[in-house]
Amino acid sequence: MKGLTTFILSSLNDFGLNIVHKFAKQGCNIILNGKQNDENIIQTIQNTYGKNQIMYLSEQIQNEINIYKLVEQILNSFQHIDILIINHECRQHYRASIEEFPIEKWKEIIDCNLTRNFTLVKTLWPHMKRQHFGRIIHIANEHGQIASEYQSACITSHHALLGLNKALSIEGASYGITSNIICPSYTQANVSEQYNHIKTITDLVLFLCTDQARTITGQSIPWSNSI
Repeated sequence: MKGLTTFILSSLNDFGLNIVHKFAKQGCNIILNGKQNDENIIQTIQNTYGKNQIMYLSEQIQNEINIYKLVEQILNSFQHIDILIINHECRQHYRASIEEFPIEKWKEIIDCNLTRNFTLVKTLWPHMKRQHFGRIIHIANEHGQIASEYQSACITSHHALLGLNKALSIEGASYGITSNIICPSYTQANVSEQYNHIKTITDLVLFLCTDQARTITGQSIPWSNSI
């Protein structure tokens, strides 16, 4: 995987940091984008792997034009983007009954959890097709597998993401592009168990981006640390 360019959209929580270190150690170029509250973390990562290998883009993704400019900026530095990892789940878990759910809130959540993912993929798609290689990983949550009351927008957006994933897998098959979704569940665990949970998900993300996983596509993978 050395030399592949990985575009990671994620906050640098424990999971995000694990992904960065896992791919950087494989020799991948890393582009980070997301809300980062600690510039020291970014600096530490760049000092560890080199600023030529790690790029941080602070621009917030808001619309198609914004995403297009962001991608062009990456391509000017690395010439290609091979892996896209999207872990920017909307944190606005708005709860309301069907009849009381505001339409504006509905649109906002659908845009954050679904439309933004599609726009990112749409922008990168022609580049991945030309190079006949691409790996797309969506990180969702248990709402892609189950439903619960008063969260209609969140559940709808995550289930729609499963459909998008299937469509990407079919259209990308002839071009060496795979697309998969991992749906980690929230589990109460001690620090050691939580660390192992994060580590195994990170290992799965890495595996899905390797050549060995080239025939694994269109999958929705539930993931829990339950035994």
